[in-house]
Amino acid sequence: MSQSSQEFLAEPVDRTALELGGEVVSKWFGFADAVSDGVYGVDRVGLCIFVNPAAIALLGYETADELLGRNMHQTIHHTRPDGSPFPIEACPLIHTLTSGRSVRLDTELLWRKDGSSFVARYSSYPMTAEDGAILGSAIVFTDCTPDVELDLEPARAIEQLWGSTERRRAEEALRSSEAKFRTLADSISQLAWMTDPEGAIVWYNRRWYDYTGTTPEKMQGWGWQDVHHPDHMERVVAHIAKAFSDGAEWEDTFPLRGKDGEYRWFLSRAMPIHDRPDESHPKGRILGWFGTNTDVTDMREAEDRLSAAKDVAEEANRTKSDFIANMSHELRTPLSAIIGYSEMMQEEIADGADPTELSPDLRKVEANARHLLGLINDVLDLSKIESGKMEVFSETFDTATTLQEVASTVQGLIDKKGNRLVLDLGHDLGVMQSDVTKLRQILLNLLSNAAKFTEGGTITLGATRIVGAGPAQWLSFRVSDTGIGMSAEQLEKLFLRFSQADASTTRKFGGTGLGLSISKAFSVMLGGDIAVESGLGQGSVFTVMVPAVWSPSSSEHHDEDETAADATTNRPGGSADIEKDWVLVIDDDPAQRELMSRFLAREGFGARTAADGRTGIEMARAMKPRAILLDVMMPGMDGWSVLSVLKADPALEAIPVVMITFVSERGLALSLGASEYVLKPVQWDRFKQVMDRFRDAGGTVLVVDDEADSRERMRVVLERDGWTVVEAANGQEALDRVAEGVPQVVVLDVNMPIMDGFAFLPKFREMAGCAETPVIVLTAADLTLADRKRLRGASQVLNKGDTTFGALAKQLRALAETDPSAEGLVS
Repeated sequence: MSQSSQEFLAEPVDRTALELGGEVVSKWFGFADAVSDGVYGVDRVGLCIFVNPAAIALLGYETADELLGRNMHQTIHHTRPDGSPFPIEACPLIHTLTSGRSVRLDTELLWRKDGSSFVARYSSYPMTAEDGAILGSAIVFTDCTPDVELDLEPARAIEQLWGSTERRRAEEALRSSEAKFRTLADSISQLAWMTDPEGAIVWYNRRWYDYTGTTPEKMQGWGWQDVHHPDHMERVVAHIAKAFSDGAEWEDTFPLRGKDGEYRWFLSRAMPIHDRPDESHPKGRILGWFGTNTDVTDMREAEDRLSAAKDVAEEANRTKSDFIANMSHELRTPLSAIIGYSEMMQEEIADGADPTELSPDLRKVEANARHLLGLINDVLDLSKIESGKMEVFSETFDTATTLQEVASTVQGLIDKKGNRLVLDLGHDLGVMQSDVTKLRQILLNLLSNAAKFTEGGTITLGATRIVGAGPAQWLSFRVSDTGIGMSAEQLEKLFLRFSQADASTTRKFGGTGLGLSISKAFSVMLGGDIAVESGLGQGSVFTVMVPAVWSPSSSEHHDEDETAADATTNRPGGSADIEKDWVLVIDDDPAQRELMSRFLAREGFGARTAADGRTGIEMARAMKPRAILLDVMMPGMDGWSVLSVLKADPALEAIPVVMITFVSERGLALSLGASEYVLKPVQWDRFKQVMDRFRDAGGTVLVVDDEADSRERMRVVLERDGWTVVEAANGQEALDRVAEGVPQVVVLDVNMPIMDGFAFLPKFREMAGCAETPVIVLTAADLTLADRKRLRGASQVLNKGDTTFGALAKQLRALAETDPSAEGLVS
């Protein structure tokens, strides 16, 4: 430090402070010596330790010695503008010494040596050591008197200066506040806006313009109405105008149009902005409103979906409750009849009634029992459909014959109300390869419904084979009536499960509401669908469309990997170029079918594909392709089996077949074969028809059943029909009876102790002379596909509840009249 500078430094009272912070003090004094503002420093007790020439001059002193070592508050800051003493504990300068924080003041009054004063703007900064200890403070000040009128008293000068300073500070604070507000308003996710006191919008945030795609010029005032939905305009304007008039908060929900032209829903709120309260405005004068629009479209859609789902669930619960109540009634009705007739017959027998007199009542008991069985079967079918366990069992059958059988079955029901049944069958319906049981049930349900809702009218069962340009063929079945018809509302609920057209229909006509829903499900399972046309008082027309040849893929929607050729093949009316040389590709792998089709198309061939052997054979017969590409390893009917059928058919044997395989030799396993499947309980009339096929002048029937009553009933019927009956209670006992003599026909139960029918059948086929013996399986079990494969050595599989003993005897005769070697296998 220069010698000349030493005269501005004093010896501080706190010498330790100077020793510890001398370097800090020296730096401040060096700064003070270089500036034109007044600068002085005080130690920790407020005594002056340095002062620069500008400060000496501003304070009216001649030398530094007049200030060094003196208490600066008592020297230059001792009196307020009003003349009252300024306590040292209230001095802002001393505050820096105690808090260690800087202080800035714009309107402080400082006193000169001669007793005059001036308004100063000054700042106080703490001087600290390296360890953070406060050594003192440095004060920088300047005279603000030139900013005010010089002839004013100090108090008025301060007031004037304070006023201009406050305005400046207020303006700066306002600009800062506005900048913060705009940043905040542009950052929120809502659309935001502000209005003037009359409600005209004067400002929008950035998100408003981003969403609406508008400009500030277009949106000023009431321009927001341009993006408002017209359907809600009148209501919203009236609502918001009332809120503005009342000075109240406002809330509403309405759609606003985005820049893409689409409307979205917004929850809109506005709050009034009040000035400071006064006597005339206790809450403050309204300066305007601040509002926001929050996008609630997704929330509304979610609420709508939830509400719709709730309505559907509640409707489903009501429907199922009604179904349970209705089903309870439907079950009780035949049960009550069975119980009533049984009690009445017991009393008549006790009274010595002639058995022939009981025959009508017995028939009524049987009819009610079968009706009850049908109801239970419907419930079980629906349960299997909903659980995905219902299977399709495909077999080949004559379409016209099946329709005639269906008509014969339902004729009595149609006659009951004086209706007339008309068959309108096409000339060339041909054969189908599908599930005949499900097709029969679909048609029976439709015909039963027609009979129920028609009285003294005509019911027509029609069928047509549809041959398209491609190889696929479809069957169209129509059931029409002249009954009461249905309304559009009833048609909407027609195929819903557990419901009928309406409650009044249930009360008047009865029924469970399951028949049509099951028919719909079965139609889809068979690869087709069902449709209806109807009008009140105009009758109804149901149309069932199913493919002539069912395949596993035909009951599913086409996957993305199915080719366009597959689509035209599997739908009636698909386009095809008949001038091309067509090649048939039979392969279970969809990727391989796709690759082959693309290769053949590139080579100029037309390609048709089949996903299994049976479908391929039917397509080959229908389209007579130029060549056949045949995969060997396929489930169900493999390539070797398909090849055998193709070469055995005179119409197909000349078609070149190219085998596609990864193996070098034929490894075919011997399998068992089944002709038909029928479930328990047996319909005996049908059973008799099956047994008649095996009938000749005399013969032995081996009846294998663990139920003695069942064996006894069959013995009575069969012996009356000319058969010799041998009984066995289980499979092992039956093998012993066969060893004594080979029967002409075997009637076999499946579920038995010791050895069941599954175990008996292959052992029986291995015995001498038994390979071609017809075996009719009687079972009450709901056979799975695996069970049916195990029973492929049977000639017939009959349901004990569906087949009468008379039908059993008739079937035996028919089988006996047929050459066993000609027996086909139907799966």
